[in-house]
Amino acid sequence: MRIGIIGAGTMGGMHATALRQIEGVQVVAVGAREVGAPMAAHIADLGCESLPSAAAVCTHPDVDAVVVAVSTDAHAEVVIEAARAGKHIFCEKPLARTLEQGEALLAAVAEAGVKLAVGHVVRYFPEYAAAHAMVQRGELGAPGVARTTRGVGFPQVAGNWYADLERSGGVVLDMMIHDFDWLRWTFGPVERLYARGLAFRGLTGKDGAMAIVRFGSGAVGYVEGSWSYPSGFRTTLEVSGSAGLIRTTSQGTAPLTFELAPTNGGPGVAVPRGGLQEDPYLLQLRDVVRWFSGGPPPRSSGEDALHALRLSLAALESIRSGRPISFVDAR
Repeated sequence: MRIGIIGAGTMGGMHATALRQIEGVQVVAVGAREVGAPMAAHIADLGCESLPSAAAVCTHPDVDAVVVAVSTDAHAEVVIEAARAGKHIFCEKPLARTLEQGEALLAAVAEAGVKLAVGHVVRYFPEYAAAHAMVQRGELGAPGVARTTRGVGFPQVAGNWYADLERSGGVVLDMMIHDFDWLRWTFGPVERLYARGLAFRGLTGKDGAMAIVRFGSGAVGYVEGSWSYPSGFRTTLEVSGSAGLIRTTSQGTAPLTFELAPTNGGPGVAVPRGGLQEDPYLLQLRDVVRWFSGGPPPRSSGEDALHALRLSLAALESIRSGRPISFVDAR
């Protein structure tokens, strides 16, 4: 399969690294107005063309599918352009900056009859995949409370577009959306959400938010995201149920532990991660390429991405208004 990458930033480079490891894939072009040294090195290593725009990649006769890794506010325009050109598409999350853009994007993909996958890569991180499977198998009993955190320093990129809330959606749309997606994947539709955060405070170089999510299943989620840490990327996940607790932290040495509720006693048991030798971004793109070639669909669909976008935008609206958001989350 011949693939073009649109966007020359950090994620474009991440996907270039993953794609070169997938058998049968050739990266034939990278499209961007400006190409920095890291992506220039990828282009040289891949021996692919450097093109000046998304349009040049979408209309390239040797491109079968595109990877869209541009700023959030440009996702809809580029994906629609690629769909109309008849290309299969992998788009970085979030699906779009607004719900209207997301819906228009999905409509364009359906009309063109092409395939769209979206980069909700947390579904491919081994700890999160294992925790999801344990909940689905009922090993925790009736789910009660889930807690997720995700934090890092403020992202520094060319053009500083993350600092523009209208373009990026801040930490809610860029980072917390991962956990909203994982929680909905694991616990089902959401009934109500309430959030507090810094998005509308006008702070420079900092953002943070927290949200309480109530699921139709009766479970409750607490989601926290931060762009205010001095250094280092860190995440935590805890899920409690009637039969026990699972938890993991990116800063710990035990990847995932499972503690049974006290009956006969016993220590926590480490759950093997499996597949640690492979990057989740590689696992994700391998699934996507297999689907584009006629195989089974990947773990996250365009509709899943629209649901995650809806939850994230509801959190932003709750932060803005100070009120909880109640809605029917379509199944």
